[in-house]
Amino acid sequence: MDGMTSKTFEAALRDLGMSRLRLDQVVMAYQRAFPADSMRADMRERLHEAIIELCRSGVINIPGEEVNEGVNVSLPTVIEISASANFIQPSSDRIN
Repeated sequence: MDGMTSKTFEAALRDLGMSRLRLDQVVMAYQRAFPADSMRADMRERLHEAIIELCRSGVINIPGEEVNEGVNVSLPTVIEISASANFIQPSSDRIN
């Protein structure tokens, strides 16, 4: 996942307006950010990769769970978005 893709997913998560998100909300944000991916057979793996990338960069954390970068791992049930003064939202045409 490249930096702009990461920022697009981060923007979709932040657009939900909450700092703590359930898995269904995370999936909805991912599908909103990347509508073409929602029809792909590997969407779950791509979502997992996107979550791992945002964890690595400190944008989100997974409370009470260890971040596992292995294959075929379960998705977190809850994520927490870090406050960030450095967040710059990409143009809205990238999200829609």
